[in-house]
Amino acid sequence: MSDFRFKQLINGEWVDASNGGTWNLLNPATEESLGEMPFGSRSDAQAAIDAAAAAFPAWSRKTAYERAEVLMK
Repeated sequence: MSDFRFKQLINGEWVDASNGGTWNLLNPATEESLGEMPFGSRSDAQAAIDAAAAAFPAWSRKTAYERAEVLMK
């Protein structure tokens, strides 16, 4: 696979797992490695939940068209 580095998106930032954990993602059909993925911890999950909860009020006020523009970027 390429030299692409996979990260987790938390609070608008691409970050590694806070504990440095990773796991090897395999293609189930070929067992070829697709790359090392961050293996986030409980604190990563909580940070993502907190960021989503904080972003929800503004996001929920956007129209479907405004949301589509953000997602297309």
